Amino acid sequence: MQIAQILGMAAYEFRMHWRRRTLQVATLSLIGLNIVILLVLGNATKDYLAQFGTLDPNGLQNIVPYFWIPIYFVILVLYGPMMAEVIPLDNNIGVRELLESLPLKHETYLAGKLLGMVAALLSGLVIVALVVGAVAWVVFDGYQIVPYVQMWLVGVFPLILLNPGLSMLLAAGQPTRRRAAAIGGGLAVVC
Repeated sequence: MQIAQILGMAAYEFRMHWRRRTLQVATLSLIGLNIVILLVLGNATKDYLAQFGTLDPNGLQNIVPYFWIPIYFVILVLYGPMMAEVIPLDNNIGVRELLESLPLKHETYLAGKLLGMVAALLSGLVIVALVVGAVAWVVFDGYQIVPYVQMWLVGVFPLILLNPGLSMLLAAGQPTRRRAAAIGGGLAVVC
């Protein structure tokens, strides 16, 4: 029964994140930011390589340095405070009272919220990875895929559980969204 409740909460949370405009805007902003960086730095890299040549003319471009810092910054600064307010948001819209009338344990509620948040953010970041990877492939006429995939699997995806997940859990007891977002922002500053 508890697994079904956790999955039900996770499905509810996943849908709620995509219905709110903040995750959609954050995903599109991350795509736009990376494409702008890619186009600017891609042209500069092509000019540099045309002028000075490469160490290995047959080697493909490693594009990870272009994307790691902006992606980390957006996850840290934008996703943390955004995810910190999801539990106080339930209090504001009256869902919390409905959930308290159900036989739902506090741990089940938090686990479902965390799992749904991770699933929503991962789905958005998979979209970002695919779109940015496709645009980078066109701009650079190919690149090293293994470091790019490793950046997402080893660097970005675990970061979702750490920063936004920790922000959500730290702000779980806050009565207002503003205080919860302040805790998420404080955690971003500390990180």
